Amino acid sequence: MKFSGRILTLAAALALAAAFPTIVHAQVSCGDTIYGDTTLTNHVRCEDITSGVVNKTALTVGADGVTIDLAGYAMKCIGQYGAPQHCQALGWVGINTNGYSNVTIKNGTVEDFAVGIHVNGGGNVTVRDLTVTGPSWNPVVYVDRAQATAILVQGVACREGALIDGNTVNNHRFGIKVVASRCVKVQRNTVTENDGAGTESHGILLLNSSGNTITTNFVNDNGAEVAGCGGITLAGTSSDNRVARNTALRNCGDGISARDTADSNTISGNSARSNPPGQFSQCSSLTGYFDLADNSSGVNNKWARTNDCWTEGGSVPTDVCNLGE
Repeated sequence: MKFSGRILTLAAALALAAAFPTIVHAQVSCGDTIYGDTTLTNHVRCEDITSGVVNKTALTVGADGVTIDLAGYAMKCIGQYGAPQHCQALGWVGINTNGYSNVTIKNGTVEDFAVGIHVNGGGNVTVRDLTVTGPSWNPVVYVDRAQATAILVQGVACREGALIDGNTVNNHRFGIKVVASRCVKVQRNTVTENDGAGTESHGILLLNSSGNTITTNFVNDNGAEVAGCGGITLAGTSSDNRVARNTALRNCGDGISARDTADSNTISGNSARSNPPGQFSQCSSLTGYFDLADNSSGVNNKWARTNDCWTEGGSVPTDVCNLGE
């Protein structure tokens, strides 16, 4: 009986170890592949000092079930001649989930990459409590943001989906971009000052994506003084998405919009005002843009009267916004 009890005790210990895998506190370097739960103990610095270098990645996920905890540390890319904007122009990626599932990335800062976090397929991926930022606009030094996206979600399937939660993203062309994905929840993020510097840019963009939820995000001051920009944009064939309880303020272009063939989306309970901003803003010359706008060929988008807005355009019902407030 004693021997049997020891076997049971050992079995229980092994089961406990499997349920709670060892978390490695480790120093990591630019270019590493992460195969198990890892908590950083250092800042990660990537340097691109060779002209024409492309497609570099700071950290790559190498297995299912990986948690990368930045533990408050920063990952930073330094471009040619010390200029951070070159990392965006040359296509550097901060963290690539690499098609793996049950992955969590959290708790730190990712700076000056072309793509800060790339949720690249897989499922049950969580990106939480990160600050993902690019180089600030500079009137002297040209900042190329043509490729830059803070958080890119691509090819996620509906079986397990992804959660983008509580992040702060700024200074990219796209703040959060969801492409060809389903069952992604984008919530409680602060998305500001994503400006393509003369290129169409968006705070949150859903492209050819269906069955996703965009909720309780603060989306402010995104877009440039060019046609097509917006705060929260449903584009391509995006359908059956829910956009609810977001705040969209002072974005160049439409605050919240459906475009192309986007159809059967529900937009409710949002606060959208001053999109685009007034005569002294960077996009004062833009005309034909509104707080809420439906310029898609889809006929089944649902624009609820619970939205709080000043202006509506396209096929948004004329009584949705509170024009007198």
